[in-house]
Amino acid sequence: MGSPAVSALMQVALRRRLVDAERAVQLAGELADCANPAALSTRLAVHHSPESIVLRELLPGGRLPGTGAYRPLACLGQGRTASTWLGVGVDGAKALVLKFYHPSRIKPGAEVELFVRDVAPLIGKEHRYLVGYLDAFAADDGRAVLVQQYVAGSDLAARSVIKGAMPEAKALTVLRQASKGLIELDHLGVVHGMLHPGNVLIDSDHRARLTDYGLAFGRTLQSVRQGW
Repeated sequence: MGSPAVSALMQVALRRRLVDAERAVQLAGELADCANPAALSTRLAVHHSPESIVLRELLPGGRLPGTGAYRPLACLGQGRTASTWLGVGVDGAKALVLKFYHPSRIKPGAEVELFVRDVAPLIGKEHRYLVGYLDAFAADDGRAVLVQQYVAGSDLAARSVIKGAMPEAKALTVLRQASKGLIELDHLGVVHGMLHPGNVLIDSDHRARLTDYGLAFGRTLQSVRQGW
């Protein structure tokens, strides 16, 4: 799908059901020479269609702080706790997810330092039923950032909206896999803290993997953080 910026934008548009697969391929061809989000924004600004306006809103613009070698490319979602972005890392090619936690949830300074310290033991671990954490740090404006593996697919909440209830046999398989994810966390000495359908992802191999784990409780303070 052209450059990483174009690829990320199309993946997010597909994931958020803003375009269908055929239209995504067509758009990727039309935008193939856009090397970065700024170029994409400029190209999309020429058109005034609702589609172009919506796609431009997925681009970072100047609203995000600096994150060193990581580059956010397109917005996967905005939540009460964090904004989630599809981006790339040092190699500029491999897709990953950046979560920018709102300062009202984790205050810059001591709370962000505690967050980074809490997450440190989970960085770089490979687990079959967990989404891997790759990095955690303070952005240039002091807010907490968590870098995760990108799992192509959908979460259980989104899937239920699109496809409805799962057949019993499939649901039991997903629950068994999610339980194995909890066992992996237990071996790490971590609780999930925010387990709900939106934090159970189904990957391209149809395997359930847990995300956003171990963030609700401070490993140092061992208490629920304010606002969580």
